Amino acid sequence: MIRISCTNCKTVLSIDDAFAGGVCRCQHCGTIQTVPSQARGSVAVGPSGHAMGGSKSLYQSDARTGSGSGLDELADVVVSSGLTSNRLKRPGESRNGQPGKQNLMPFIIAGTVVIALLLVVVIILFSKNSTTPVPSAGSSVTSATGGPASPVLPPDTPSFCNTKLDGNTIIYLLDSGSATKDYLGELKDATMKSVASLGPDRKFQIMFWNNGTDGAYPENTTTYASKENITSAAKAIDEVAPFGQSDVQAALKLAIAQHPDVIVIATGKGWDLDNAWLDSVMAIRGSSPVKIDTYSLGVNGESAPLKKLAIQTGGTYHELSQQDLHTFGQ
Repeated sequence: MIRISCTNCKTVLSIDDAFAGGVCRCQHCGTIQTVPSQARGSVAVGPSGHAMGGSKSLYQSDARTGSGSGLDELADVVVSSGLTSNRLKRPGESRNGQPGKQNLMPFIIAGTVVIALLLVVVIILFSKNSTTPVPSAGSSVTSATGGPASPVLPPDTPSFCNTKLDGNTIIYLLDSGSATKDYLGELKDATMKSVASLGPDRKFQIMFWNNGTDGAYPENTTTYASKENITSAAKAIDEVAPFGQSDVQAALKLAIAQHPDVIVIATGKGWDLDNAWLDSVMAIRGSSPVKIDTYSLGVNGESAPLKKLAIQTGGTYHELSQQDLHTFGQ
């Protein structure tokens, strides 16, 4: 056993040899004591109650500093115990106990990627809302009125508003009455685009409903879709303005007399037609094998008579909005 005298209350303490060179606490006053490492077993105690020998207590004076605090011995004990080692620091804590710097680079990179993706989405949405979609070959088009989608034809395919035109002679019967005034400009553009798709080996004629002659090109017969004739046709129909009531019968009779393969009928008053109108048109067609493609224009363009006319003649029926006409006329 090691016996030392408490530096505070002077009580003699008996310490196990295992604590030699370490520290202990006085059981009476609680003062921390330094256990001498030189002494094993008993240590003599002087008359004043102080331990004798080469060891010194925690609060004895230090010959090196002249201080009686004993802090040097305590510091030596702490250093030898490993309490100042980096192993005892909490994660993210520096040597002086302040929070250490963290690596922020992964967070910066992730934030940059998120911002870039958001910018791409905004640009895509803005582009979709600010441009007019132009159909391309291989895609499909659905009219604004909810019509079925159909593959977009190649640009060199004879067609009208994405409907293929079979045959060598095509006649266009366009309604120029007041019911079509909101669509006539786009309708004429789409018609000229269709004529250009025919190529110079096919014939065409453009007539209007009123009497079949006002603004027609050519007036009395069909002609080849050459560049010169296309230019002349564009000038002729450009002067036609919508006006008053219109009827297709006079123009249809002139068209049937030309023996075309396909007749294109387009009107903005499909909703106003009835079965009596259908019967009169079928009577004018008679035994002619001509196919009639019909187009009802406008958001309220659904027309049962036009649809029946197309079915009965082997043609196709379509509903087109003003935006559809604009797209196909570009």
